[in-house]
Formats: sequence, structure tokens, C-alpha cells
Amino acid sequence: MKNRTILFYFTWQLRPVHHGIVIEKLHSLLEENKDANIHFLICTGQMKPCYTNRTGDSGQCKVCSFHSNAALSQFGDRLKVVTINEPESEFKNEFKYNSIQEIKDIVYRNVKIGYGALSSYISFTRNLEPEFDENFRSYFDSLLSNQINLTNRIIDLYELHNYESIIFFNGRTADTRPLYDISRNFSIPFISLELIKKSDTNYFINEFPNCLPHDIEYHHKRLMETWDNSSMSLEEKIESGSRFFENRRNGVLTRDRRVYTAHQIQNLLPDDWDNSKKNVAIFNSSEDEFAAIGDIFEMKAIFNSQEIGLIKILEYFKHDSDFVFYFRIHPNLASVKYQYHLRLYNLENKYKNLRIIGPKDKVSTYAMIDSADKIIVFGSTVGVEATYWNRPTILLAGSFYYHLDAAYKPKTFEELISLLRDNELLPKNKVDAIKYGFYMMNYTQYTRQNKFSPKPLRIFGINLGLVHNHLKLLGSSTLFKIIEFLLKRWTQLFSSKKCSIPVQENLNAT
Repeated sequence: MKNRTILFYFTWQLRPVHHGIVIEKLHSLLEENKDANIHFLICTGQMKPCYTNRTGDSGQCKVCSFHSNAALSQFGDRLKVVTINEPESEFKNEFKYNSIQEIKDIVYRNVKIGYGALSSYISFTRNLEPEFDENFRSYFDSLLSNQINLTNRIIDLYELHNYESIIFFNGRTADTRPLYDISRNFSIPFISLELIKKSDTNYFINEFPNCLPHDIEYHHKRLMETWDNSSMSLEEKIESGSRFFENRRNGVLTRDRRVYTAHQIQNLLPDDWDNSKKNVAIFNSSEDEFAAIGDIFEMKAIFNSQEIGLIKILEYFKHDSDFVFYFRIHPNLASVKYQYHLRLYNLENKYKNLRIIGPKDKVSTYAMIDSADKIIVFGSTVGVEATYWNRPTILLAGSFYYHLDAAYKPKTFEELISLLRDNELLPKNKVDAIKYGFYMMNYTQYTRQNKFSPKPLRIFGINLGLVHNHLKLLGSSTLFKIIEFLLKRWTQLFSSKKCSIPVQENLNAT
């Protein structure tokens, strides 16, 4: 096999599970090609603030380097460790921005650093409408400056070594976005790594060749391959895919962070539900999560935001007493106190045919699905669930089931209105919904188990947390854990934060 020059990149060492995914991939590659020429690009403090050290804490940088050295030292001269250059100068506000859209438009050497910085910031704060004051600009300029520095370093390395492929984790955030855009710009094959969590001690490696983990087209391609190439009979596949929807309805945690319907009362509908009306149930998604993903999902949306879409629908039907809209706010938004979320509750005072179902309300999501004439979603999994439960679903933004025939996808507002007014609108193909469920349930067909999943550490019957096979000192995970504990305590005494995360919102935004 021809020797290949490959660049690895990772800067989330403070997340040891994610780190283990990358180190496992490195091991696998070297086992496949023992003579591969590997460069591993790391940060030694140049990228702060970053995704896992959000305030630029110097002590956290020391812990991060400790993790990196422990993981990479085992490879000896089988790889070359390279570092990001120190910034030549502080960011000089080269880019001007006074709106979110102007941030999205910021590009440096054909890298969308505006999107990268915005993705990180929104993930840190959930603030979609920041106040562009001095604190925000200082912090945000640091995220932009870091990407400029990283972009320059990667391009310099590529021009020097002509990498045949690049491997990195994720790719959407400020400390990873340049890898994605540069790979595409120079036509360098790349793999973006992600993980799927089965339990605290069982993780699976999810690889995305030449795309980000949020790529809708790739997910559809892999979904269809998973369905078509399965050795199961059609009946077995239908049973497996159906189990995804049955589990979620019955409160069984299935491919999600938590059971969001656990607090709801089975079969409970809103008090004023009237079956003689044309009842439309609208389920929103966490607006900040979609905003953090960025341009991939934006391109599929017919409205600039869920709030704008909701208001436009309500404005159109505000004098039509036959229609009642029940707007269920996602439980994941319960703790959000920003105006873009709180404004939703005020809409009920403006539109007589709107009912707001709050994130903590005990009304049953599935009772609403069963009883509504139509379902509207902005990308939520509830949309494909509603199709499985034989309800007409209208999808207004991107989702991983977007290319299945599992929902109506209007391209214009006029098409949306036509669908809402269609009294004969039938549910979409339930089999396509089942294909999505099958894809979610059978992830082991397109992932592999991480050999470096964490393990519990117990000494003298005392639970000391988790240890990781890729993090050892003198061959001992226990010794690493002890030294890490002491290092964290020491750095807490002498560390200093470079900055604070600005969370002030623009109260004049609409």
C-alpha cells in the first residue's frame, strides 16, 4: 500500500470521550497502514477561547495539553506532532458587522469564519440576538481571529506537505470550521468524526466522509443504503423501524438526550380543544440548535426563522375562525430566557385562534398528534413521528428525513397555505417514516464500537469516575486519573481567565 501523508486535527482534549474517538481512528489507520505518514495538529493555547475552554482559562489549557501529551506519546515517532502558530498580532477588527447576517457573510480565504464563530457562540449562550456592544465584539473577534490563525496554519501545512486526506472531529464550530472549508476548497478528501452514545461506557464512532455530520444529503444516502442493504426481511425491517416510534411514544429513551414527554399526561388535550374546528398542531424546535448548525439546514427553510414563519401563518388566518393553531414549545426551551423565545408567549394575546402549549405543560404531544387535522414542524422529529401515526405532516425546514416521502415540503408560502386549506390532505407514506426509524435504530450497521470507550474506576469499593484507555501514564489509566486530579486542583489555584462570555441580548430585536 502506498504511504499516505495524512493530517489529523483535534482541539477538544478536555472532552476525553470525543478525544478517544479520534485516537481510536488514529490507531485503526496505523494498523491498516503501518507506514502512513501522520501529522497531528494540536493547539497548545493559541486557540483560546475555544469550544471546550470557553473563557480562555490558562489552567484549562494546561489540563488540555496534559491530555494531548498522554494520548499522543504512545505513538512515538509513528506520527509527527505539529502545533498551531502563535498569532502574529491581535485581531484588528478587520471585519465589520452590525447584524447576524453580516456575521454570516464574513469569509476569510474562502473559509466561512463568520458561521464558525456564530456556531460556537450560540452553542455557548443560546443567544440568537446578541447586543453588539464592546464586550461582545471583543469576544467574538477572538473567535474570528483564532480561525484566521488556524486557516493560515492549515493552508501553509497543506502547501508544504500536500496532504492526501484530513481527519478531524465535528467541523461546525469556530475551532474546527476551517478544516471543513479548506478541505473542500482544495479538494482534499476528509473525514469528519462524530459519536453516538449508547451509555456512559459505550460509544460508537460515526464517520462522515467529505461532509459534516449534519449533512442532510449524506444522511439520506446512508439511510437508504442501511435499509436496502440490510439482511433482514421486509417484515423484520418494518418491525425494527416501528419500534423507534413505539419506544418514543411509550417514554423509552431512544436516540435522544432525554425523554422530553416524561412529564406529560397520556391522552391529555388542551382544555378548549374543539374537534369541530380545523385544528393545526405546530411543533417548534430549539431555534438555537438549528442556528448553531448553520447553513446546511438554513438552505432548506422557507422562513428566516421559526418565529417569522409562525407569525406569517397566524397573520394569514387571524380572521378565519374555522382554524385553531396549537403551538407546542419544545421542552428543551424551558430554561431559555432570551426574548426570541419569550416573545412566542405574547403571540397568544394578539391572535385569538392561537393556543400556546408551554414546554412544561402536561398536555400530551401524542394526543395532539392523534387529534390534529394537520401537523406543522420546522425540522423536529415529531414530524416524521406524526406521519408514522397517520397524520398529514408539513415540514418547513431541513431535517434528516427531508428527502424521504414522509412529509409535505412546500417551497413557498403560497404552497403552505394551499396545503393547510386542503380538506382532503392525506398522510404521507408511512413506510418512508419507518425507514427513518430503521435508520435510527440500526446505527450499528453504519458505525463501529469505540474501543476506547470509558470504563468505571473503583478503588477499595469507591467509585472514582471514568477512565479512558487512550489516557495513561506509565501504562496506567489509574495513575493518569490521579495526576489529572492533582493537576486540576493546582491549576485552579493559579489559572486565569482570558475573557468572559458575553450574554447580553439586543432588547430591540424583533
